[in-house]
Amino acid sequence: MRSKLSRRQFVGSAAALSISAIAPRGLLAASSSAQQIMVRPEAEIGLIRPEFHGHFAEHLGSCVYGGLWVGKKSSVPNIDGYRKQAIDYLKELGVPVLRWPGGCFADD
Repeated sequence: MRSKLSRRQFVGSAAALSISAIAPRGLLAASSSAQQIMVRPEAEIGLIRPEFHGHFAEHLGSCVYGGLWVGKKSSVPNIDGYRKQAIDYLKELGVPVLRWPGGCFADD
């Protein structure tokens, strides 16, 4: 004979099963062995490329149009349509890569 599960019991069981399926083994169990991490800031293990530390421009409001992008024929000083002042600021900040569109807009 089957017993009925309430909606609350079903959701609770499903959530527990989902978490146990994606959680690393041993995360939910008590650990009996000690773990140790050693940080050696003076040891160089490789080069981190500067492009890794890029930025993105969110495509919202006037950040892009009228902000970064003014157009090649604009009276605003520009370099190939991009506001010269913005380019100068980004160079001063040392931004190696500016991804546009960035943020949620890039997902579409």
